[in-house]
Amino acid sequence: MRDFEKWQAVGTCVVCALLGPLLLPAAGLAGTGRLVSPWVNRAPRIDGQLTAGEWNAAKLVDLGAGVSLLIENDARTLYLAVLDSGDLTLGSGDEFVLLFDDEGGAAPVLDDNLWDGALCQATPELGEGFLDFGWDQNVTYREYAGGYCSPQLLNDRATFRAAAQPQGVTSEIALPLDGPMPLSAAAGQRFAVWLVLYRDAAQVACLPNCGPSSPADFRNVVLASGGCNTGPQDFGSGDPLVGLPLDWTSENTTGGGPGWVQAPPAQFGDPVFCQANDTGGAGGVACIANFFCTAPRTDSLLRMPLALEGMTAATVRARASLTVGDPHEYLDLGIRRLDTSGNSLLFWLDENHNETVDLWIPVAGSPPVEFWFTHSTFSAGGVEGGYAQIDDVELICGPRIFTDGFESGLTTHWNSDVP
Repeated sequence: MRDFEKWQAVGTCVVCALLGPLLLPAAGLAGTGRLVSPWVNRAPRIDGQLTAGEWNAAKLVDLGAGVSLLIENDARTLYLAVLDSGDLTLGSGDEFVLLFDDEGGAAPVLDDNLWDGALCQATPELGEGFLDFGWDQNVTYREYAGGYCSPQLLNDRATFRAAAQPQGVTSEIALPLDGPMPLSAAAGQRFAVWLVLYRDAAQVACLPNCGPSSPADFRNVVLASGGCNTGPQDFGSGDPLVGLPLDWTSENTTGGGPGWVQAPPAQFGDPVFCQANDTGGAGGVACIANFFCTAPRTDSLLRMPLALEGMTAATVRARASLTVGDPHEYLDLGIRRLDTSGNSLLFWLDENHNETVDLWIPVAGSPPVEFWFTHSTFSAGGVEGGYAQIDDVELICGPRIFTDGFESGLTTHWNSDVP
């Protein structure tokens, strides 16, 4: 009798007992740390084999005890792979468990550090709890609503394969994020997870750590916000604004101040104070203003992740604006490669510009991993003057048409209806 059938027969939960008590704190800031899932342009084949080259775009996380995690996403699916090099035989007691917090927050931050459901849901599209990926290839969901609800088998809603390989037991998972599964999110959003690997029914590796936990202790997962040919990043138009994309990074490499920020479309209508979109785009805008810099020389860097695995051609298109407020002010757009080298693709110095730019990315050589927007000013400390803005950033790539060549095994995103 399989574990799922045992649960149905006796109403117990083996993994529930192994997880130990789940502590439920009061509401507050959710999750700990930050794990950014990279964008993938082509889905990996979900067969439990960890084939060379299929996970090149993924983020590698060492969980300790000989266990490694790979994570990546596209617009609709989260992909996970686990290698347990300390286990060479797949058998009863080998489980991978994903506990998740994806409700109660406000998009793009979905988590709220609580599991506060009061009633068990009739269907698995809602609620929070855990997904169990078992040695018998079953995907089981247990919702938490004051206690663990009855198990629901979700083999037809996700793709999961586990196998014993010479390098260890490997598991590959494809989770649709836009409907059929209880874990629901969109590209660019954040939720929280606790990942637990069991080897022969013993808890051996976890993220962020092992032991009794609560949603407040889960690890924050940020989904990549976009990739090749996914349309422009428009920096939002809602009220309130929620900041720059969660997988982008804003920092000052020299000087001080808030750096690049998300400016509203028309708050007081003054772009000098990042209170309007001056690029010709609609909605919010990424903005850096001299007025808010706190040092006589301030260099502010905005970094956008690039996912160009398998692409032979790529272009970044963006609305860009520079209004000069002092001598030597500039806006530099370029790339950083995996080997830390870089290329400047556009450099505006001491001249006002406001235009849509198309910048060809040289993909040969060390892979480009980030696109950089760098603004530099020598006028700072409350001096009203120049500013720079970026909007509608789009990554255009070739030659691929489909992101999923049926490798993921998911059928939830396909249909055979005649249009």
